[in-house]
Amino acid sequence: MTFTPSNNLGVEPGKTWERLGADPQWLALRETTSRPPAAVGRHPDRNRCSSGSRDIPRRRYHRRMNRAERRLQERRSKRARTGAASTSRPSRTPQSRKSGGLAFGGMSRTPPPDVRRALRTEVGFGCPVDGCGSPYLTWHHFDPPWREGHSHEVDGMIALCLQCHKEADGGAFTDNQLRKLKANPFLRRIGAGPGGRFHWRREQLILAAGNSLFVRCPVFLEIGGRPIVWLSSDDDGNQLLNLDIWDERGQLAMSMRDNDWLLGADLDDVEARPGARSLVVRAPSRGFRVSIEFEAVTIEELTEGLRKREEEAAASSRRLYEDQLTEQTAAGAPDFMCQSFRDMIDRSHDQIDARTADLANAITRGWSGDEFVLCNFLADIPYPVRVQVAPSKITLPGNNTIGSMTAIDCGTAIVLG
Repeated sequence: MTFTPSNNLGVEPGKTWERLGADPQWLALRETTSRPPAAVGRHPDRNRCSSGSRDIPRRRYHRRMNRAERRLQERRSKRARTGAASTSRPSRTPQSRKSGGLAFGGMSRTPPPDVRRALRTEVGFGCPVDGCGSPYLTWHHFDPPWREGHSHEVDGMIALCLQCHKEADGGAFTDNQLRKLKANPFLRRIGAGPGGRFHWRREQLILAAGNSLFVRCPVFLEIGGRPIVWLSSDDDGNQLLNLDIWDERGQLAMSMRDNDWLLGADLDDVEARPGARSLVVRAPSRGFRVSIEFEAVTIEELTEGLRKREEEAAASSRRLYEDQLTEQTAAGAPDFMCQSFRDMIDRSHDQIDARTADLANAITRGWSGDEFVLCNFLADIPYPVRVQVAPSKITLPGNNTIGSMTAIDCGTAIVLG
């Protein structure tokens, strides 16, 4: 297979973001942005914070935020004393606990999915404040404020990053300024796509894809002699995620280097929650979809998960043997052949604990510590050949599938072409 996509990056496993940034072909995706994605929504100086288009020292920044919050609290207390404030208090309901918002009269402060999607789409999937662009968005009610009217009208709301949301709650932006940000957000104004960073850095990273686990496999997917999804290591030995995704036309649409990710500008939907542990990119118009989510698991949780997978596999094998036994019995097969199926049915659950222990020992071999990071990866990759990573299986060209497996210490897990 000859792999010659448009905007070929020519990336090798372990190639750092800085070296990639010097690649002229990589600039095809980054030509409209003036900074690497690690800097989006963050000032490069860790001792300084970004407030709109200004950069101020961190200590002075937090003093200003504290004063703004105190003034807001004083206004609320004054309204409560004069009876202007509503007598109803926000309460937690099961629905609001699940969504993370306060509920007023049964309504959660977190807007429904269609409203959230409309809000993040209108700002280009990044915070609209000048110089920010962070993809990790929250939902700010400003016309009317949530404390005055409990509704989720798109015209009276705006998607902001968590920090800019706090500033808006403190009175940093007028309603007219927020409407201008909705109409002309930062990323759309500069013609750039969103980008961000996952701060999940562990020595023990397990890639979970298609009901399979890939442990210490430097390359998960290789097509036409080049990596598509692979791992790299930093100076501290932490394993980091890398990937390149092209759309169905062969145009580079998404790239990640050492947990830093960057997207093209013309996508249908990008969902990145404020916790910065997940990313969902939906682009049916371009023929691809990607979902990434990190979670921490202990050895005990990992072992329990392995046991459940073994139990499901044993139950599936048992059903298969029972069906075959029924067919052989109906066909009048000899007794010894039918007995062999009965023996396999009886043994199907006998070795679950032993197989689980063997897998857990193989996974933890050579790793220190008692906590792992599980990276759940789902994708529909259309180019140069279609590969679908679904929750239950991995579908390869020719309708070949990988149902459930554990790959340990293999150089490249899946090679195509």
